[in-house]
Amino acid sequence: MDKVRLQDGREVDVYRLAGFLYGLSASDVELLKVILEQREVTTEYLAERLKVTKASVSKGLNNILDRGLISRDRAMRNGGKGRPIYIYKADRKQFLARFADDLQSISDQVRKSLEEKDGKKLVTVPN
Repeated sequence: MDKVRLQDGREVDVYRLAGFLYGLSASDVELLKVILEQREVTTEYLAERLKVTKASVSKGLNNILDRGLISRDRAMRNGGKGRPIYIYKADRKQFLARFADDLQSISDQVRKSLEEKDGKKLVTVPN
């Protein structure tokens, strides 16, 4: 899923494109990438894996959560004492389906906007 080859031979990094599409920073994109790879992670795991603070991980996770790209479940620590932990989850297939739908929606919006501006129907480009 890392790269997509365009018709002219250029390759586009899917994660960077997703970051642009959903307004995510580069660090948010790295978080999303790890979550999609691992399926379930904790803040502690992400901070250790990416070698950043838990505070910066939490900020990025909130950005990604706000866009509905991941989910969060609350869990109790071993023994049920102390502060709960949060498990962040993402399903790769669901993400890819949403990403494809959102790209298609943007494409449709651009096409409609251009047609309205030019006052004529645009030629459909084959896939």
